[in-house]
Amino acid sequence: MRRFLITLAAVLFCSASSWADGILDVYVAGTFTATQACVSNCTETISISFLFDPASITRAPGLDPNGWIDPSALSITSSGFLGSFSPQLSANGTLLVSWFDSYIPFKNANGDELDIHTGLGPNFFPMGTNTIGVQIYSCGIDCSAEYGSHHTFINPSFETSTVTPIAVPDDTSFLSLALTAFATVALAWRFRRRDTQAA
Repeated sequence: MRRFLITLAAVLFCSASSWADGILDVYVAGTFTATQACVSNCTETISISFLFDPASITRAPGLDPNGWIDPSALSITSSGFLGSFSPQLSANGTLLVSWFDSYIPFKNANGDELDIHTGLGPNFFPMGTNTIGVQIYSCGIDCSAEYGSHHTFINPSFETSTVTPIAVPDDTSFLSLALTAFATVALAWRFRRRDTQAA
């Protein structure tokens, strides 16, 4: 019995190679500093994190690839003169990541738009540090007061980002491999016992 358990454990351990590292944990943050005369509340700090599944990327014939982000896996924290931001959802209720546009828009209540700039599809989020960034695309009421009227494409005074893979089990391949391994070992053990009893 001991030999059987050792063999089974070894097979299950080897089947861990069927796990996938497909899901990406994406984090980006930036600080924007007002350039107009400012006495208080002169900065805006924002951090955004979400999970991205490269399997969501699709590409119709002749079209650029698109990916989608599930809003339930999205977290946004912001404070300062621009207030809070909300994602601009697509018609299907997700965040669209477009190769053609290469950005993900977020807006506040007064029309200021902040964008995450991505890589080119299908490598929207290159793994590593500082591979993506944030930028104020256009100014509404709040932004104009701190940067001047109709100011656009404002870069942060500080930004950082990380894109790291998350190991998740590929249920289909792991389960099928584990069951096959278990059945094979069980049959071998049964025939071994039968041969031993016959002797």
